[in-house]
Amino acid sequence: MAIFAAAGVWSVVSAGAATATEPSAYGAILPNGAHQVGKDRYQSPSGFGETLKFYSKVYSLEHYPRKAIADLPGVRAIHLANTGRGEWEGLNIYELNGSTRIFVLPRGAKR
Repeated sequence: MAIFAAAGVWSVVSAGAATATEPSAYGAILPNGAHQVGKDRYQSPSGFGETLKFYSKVYSLEHYPRKAIADLPGVRAIHLANTGRGEWEGLNIYELNGSTRIFVLPRGAKR
């Protein structure tokens, strides 16, 4: 019985640790494996479509609207707006030359 209780406690601790190590910038969740490539810019470990699927699971379309922001050959870009709380205003998710990047727009940033 004690073995099962210890296993249950370990699974709860493990799940909490996985969530605590989730990468973020200004409170915006980034895909696991994303790495910084510039100020507020991150390389996604996945392609454009997979990155959008990740964000559709993390941020609902109802509360985080999206819109296309580029109409150029070879460039795909979506803006995900943060209409709620947090230190980030939105995310620009874009693909250029086969590379998928995420630009985190901090709230109140001058453009």
